[in-house]
Amino acid sequence: MALLWRQIRTLVWKDLLLIFSRKSRTSTIYRAWVAPIFVSIYLCFIFRVYFPKATYGIGTPNDIRNLTDAMQYAAGTRNDIILVNLGPQGGDIDRVIDAIATPLKAAGRNVTLATDQNVVLASCRSQLTGVTNCFGAVECK
Repeated sequence: MALLWRQIRTLVWKDLLLIFSRKSRTSTIYRAWVAPIFVSIYLCFIFRVYFPKATYGIGTPNDIRNLTDAMQYAAGTRNDIILVNLGPQGGDIDRVIDAIATPLKAAGRNVTLATDQNVVLASCRSQLTGVTNCFGAVECK
C-alpha cells in the first residue's frame, strides 16, 4: 500500500511540475488541447471525403432477400454453400439442412452436405485478399 501512495504522489508531483513549469506549459497545452482538436477535425474531414454517402445506420428500409436470391446477386464465382451437421444424424438438424438445401439445388447452386468440419476448410479456402469461392458455410451441432 505504501508503494501505491508513493507512486501516486510521484505522478501528482510530475503533473504539477508540468502545469506550473513555464518552459513546459506551452508544450503541455499543445499536447493536451491543440493537437487532439486538430486530429479530430482532420479525421472528421477525412471521413466526409471518403465516405460521403454514409448514413450511419439511418436509411431506407429494404426487403430481406431469401438465400436463393442472395446467392444469385453475389458477386464473382460464389456459387458454393456448405452445410455441415456435427450433431446426431437423422434428426431435426438434418431436416433443417434439407429444407435449406432443396431450393438451392433446384436453383442450380453447388450445395455440399457434410458431417466433418474440415470440409469447410478444404472447400472454402480464401486467397491472400480474403476472397473465397464459397457463398457461405453453416456448421450445426
